[in-house]
Amino acid sequence: MAFRLLRFIPLLFFVSIFTRVVYAHCPLCTVGAGAAAVGAKWLGVSNIIVGVFIGAFAFALGFWMNRLIRKNFFRYQPLGIAFFSYFLTIIPLMPIMQGYSSFYLSFFGEYG
Repeated sequence: MAFRLLRFIPLLFFVSIFTRVVYAHCPLCTVGAGAAAVGAKWLGVSNIIVGVFIGAFAFALGFWMNRLIRKNFFRYQPLGIAFFSYFLTIIPLMPIMQGYSSFYLSFFGEYG
């Protein structure tokens, strides 16, 4: 079994050398993140999890808005517009999600 896995290491090496950089956010993925947030909230998923979907939607939307602007007016414009879109999406939602102010990250233990 281990020998079979070792045969794929050269293949992975060659694939990693000849690949190009890919930015995988398409309109379908952007709408999918927004729909996942709405669907998760409708199913009763915690606001923290819904916040992850909303954050992904906001950043993807910001990157798509940057593509509408053909010229770069300042350095790091795509990232700046993505953060601007993120904050314009998250700040109005903060009063709705006031009870959740901390960031829970646990490598061990239960959720919730």
